[in-house]
Amino acid sequence: MQGRRDDRDGPDAETLERALLEADTELLDDPDGVVDALFTETFVREHTDFPDFDSFLEHAGVEDVWAFDRWLDWVLDWHVLGNTRFWSWEWMVHAAVALWVDAERVGTLRCAACDEPVEAATGSAIEEPGRTDAAWVEYRCACGARGRAEIREPDGGVRLSGDVAWSDEGLPAVRADSDPSTERGTEREG
Repeated sequence: MQGRRDDRDGPDAETLERALLEADTELLDDPDGVVDALFTETFVREHTDFPDFDSFLEHAGVEDVWAFDRWLDWVLDWHVLGNTRFWSWEWMVHAAVALWVDAERVGTLRCAACDEPVEAATGSAIEEPGRTDAAWVEYRCACGARGRAEIREPDGGVRLSGDVAWSDEGLPAVRADSDPSTERGTEREG
């Protein structure tokens, strides 16, 4: 598990996982916002047989993720095993949280091709669990563009490649892989 986020930004990763695994909404200020942030359409399309998380839930026979507290663990795990790339609900939650943590470390990005927001699709936390020398996150845009952010350890410097650009105010929308000045080092917050 990656490090904790600043309290002003919301709950840390361990709290997010515990809330989802125990179906405990009281651990979170905005339970539905957390679900939306973790189980984006891009994440669900990349790792499940469903177009979005609502379809995943509907197929499971529940209205929202918080209704899973009524499920037997093994029944939920069979649903996940049969319809996703994960072996269990716990693994799926951990993957979503780990990807979210790494994407938060990178910051907000946009598509360099169409200037629309991009979403994290997958990353080293899912594809290469246990990797410690560097982390990476792959992004997808609705226009079909793809990009990647590599986070170097231990300094946390970030390098972009593909069709993603920084969204921070005042930074140019350039293809990061064509301009080495868009590489970020430890001066980056977050």
